[in-house]
Amino acid sequence: MKSPLLGLLLIPVCTGHSNHGEGTTMINNDKKSTRRRRNLVESIRTYIPRSEVADAAAVDLDVHAIKNELGKLDDEGWTNAMAIYHQGAFSKPIATVTLIKPLQDSISSGKTVVGIAMDGSEIVGETIGNVGVNETIIRIVYDNDITETGHTHCSVGGNPSPIVDGCLQFEGNITIDDDQSFQYTYNVSESNHNDHTLLELSTHAKSRMWSCSHCPFRTFSKYYNYFGEFDYADRIIQDAFRGQEMELDNGNMDLGYYSKYGLKEFISKAISYLSIWMYTIRQLEQAVADCEKGEFLQAVHFWDEAVAMYTGSRGMNEGDNSSNNGDLMLHQADLRCQEFNTCGASSDSRTGQSYVNLQVFAHFADGQYSLLHNRCEQAAQNKQEIIRLMTIPLVQATLRYAHIIAHETYFNEKHGSQASLYALSILPLVHDCSPPDAAVLYQELKSKNTADVNFGAVQQALENTYSCLNIQCSEIGGIWDETIGDYKYDAYPCGAAAQGTAGNFLDAVLAQGTAGNFLDAVLGGAIGGLVFLTALGVWTWRRNKLLKKEDGEYSSSTSTSNYWQDDAGDGKEGGFRDEPKYVDTPKMETSQKLQDVLTHSVVGDQEEEHEDENSTNWQDEEEVDFGEESESESSSEEDNDEEFPEDEATYSGNHKRSSNSYEV
Repeated sequence: MKSPLLGLLLIPVCTGHSNHGEGTTMINNDKKSTRRRRNLVESIRTYIPRSEVADAAAVDLDVHAIKNELGKLDDEGWTNAMAIYHQGAFSKPIATVTLIKPLQDSISSGKTVVGIAMDGSEIVGETIGNVGVNETIIRIVYDNDITETGHTHCSVGGNPSPIVDGCLQFEGNITIDDDQSFQYTYNVSESNHNDHTLLELSTHAKSRMWSCSHCPFRTFSKYYNYFGEFDYADRIIQDAFRGQEMELDNGNMDLGYYSKYGLKEFISKAISYLSIWMYTIRQLEQAVADCEKGEFLQAVHFWDEAVAMYTGSRGMNEGDNSSNNGDLMLHQADLRCQEFNTCGASSDSRTGQSYVNLQVFAHFADGQYSLLHNRCEQAAQNKQEIIRLMTIPLVQATLRYAHIIAHETYFNEKHGSQASLYALSILPLVHDCSPPDAAVLYQELKSKNTADVNFGAVQQALENTYSCLNIQCSEIGGIWDETIGDYKYDAYPCGAAAQGTAGNFLDAVLAQGTAGNFLDAVLGGAIGGLVFLTALGVWTWRRNKLLKKEDGEYSSSTSTSNYWQDDAGDGKEGGFRDEPKYVDTPKMETSQKLQDVLTHSVVGDQEEEHEDENSTNWQDEEEVDFGEESESESSSEEDNDEEFPEDEATYSGNHKRSSNSYEV
């Protein structure tokens, strides 16, 4: 039997749209397959994908569009953002056309389709699903040319500003497989939609991360065991859209504290760092599982998609400044390294790429090589290291916003909502390591309308779990203060003491430079030093006092829906009044139009236990059929025992882990 790797090594890339049991088009010398597909991503920074990933990378365009709509801070923008979340806009655009005459012969999935776009140009796509004799409905997935234009030329779905230049004309002829021409008609505005939506990343979590043959996946299990719901990310996002209190097993927060000004930050980041973050890990897990079953081409495809979803379409090029251009993990890692002095290969700089991204992409490349060469155990190790590294920027973000709030004179809900979101993103991991420390983190950073946050308690609770999370102090770093060229006095890296004020004080004195003003410098420095030491003493007393609290004092409490409104009324920073004023305000009202979107999703019932076997949304465990050459003689569905703890019962079965008596 021909080796399953032979075809992969001879064919550098696979193209076409892989769907549930519908196959993938391969590049070869066949005349009917020589047309170059425009949505082939040639590189993702230093990584070379072996399969099509443009649609996976385009999820960041949906997130970016949602951010823009939420930024309008009105009901119309809120409704538009929800429509994009439910219906998609840029990822995997599909047209459903009606043939004028029924088919005389059947057409299989994956056939190349050529037609004329609304702007008169030629467009290329391929059929989705098999079409039988006498049928008239054909679904066509468009090529996604994000690498050329930065967006999809046919973007309808839930897009409030539809792009139809690259959509098929409302009527005309399409050529299938280069030799069959068919006349068709369809509604451009109603029959173009997206098969990838941000909503389903969470609503399909049970079937794709928990109850599949090789599930449950380890990281997802920690989040499910903590929140108590398979679709926890979607529930949190939907509650944020409504501005209401969450109803999960743990980690509940009353989002009625925040107006649209704070919720816009919470929602966009929840999509990126709760939903997409977890699905990126899911693709890595799926890749390793497929490798162990001998499905190597499919394994590489899932791995490629994980890289695309980590990076996004807006950060693919090496020269992109991901700290300013992006909404996914690549952006988050580069942004935080500047704030925590963890950029560069040694994690000790504030310029260049982050240490996290440099390490992650090294493991992406190494993992792909391992999958190509049937080294599943090595790929599993790469996967675990990537997951570990993906946690670091979320810890840094949690520390940063906790520190900002702790030092604010008046509460800024934009900062508060982000602190709450980032805490939610890591609470399940912290709780899995130490429930008492998770309780401290939750109580300090849960939604509230005051700046009453004990940063020392937050910092200590997180540092207590670094060993369990396999995180090094040097990888987290400390919060950098650019004005003094050093870490903030209360936010040094763990294990590193502050450098003290004596040296800085002497430098300040000597910096005066002349004998004439030396005495003034000494007196001024002495007074400044006295004030600083007094403030430091007060802070140290308060920190030590709060850190001595018994664990039992950190418990859930009932919250109210009061939030502080700024005098300016424009939702911008800097509009705070001299004295804080709190008003009893009902939870954010939901317009009727928005309520219609909330209660009626085009995706369908989110609670269904089983997915449609013909579903083409995203990639499921057996979605890609690469033909006989890619199949292994072994079809074992056993998971790698090293991927799970000795207590297998913790991660098996369709029931939650028994709840801990320590309630968070």
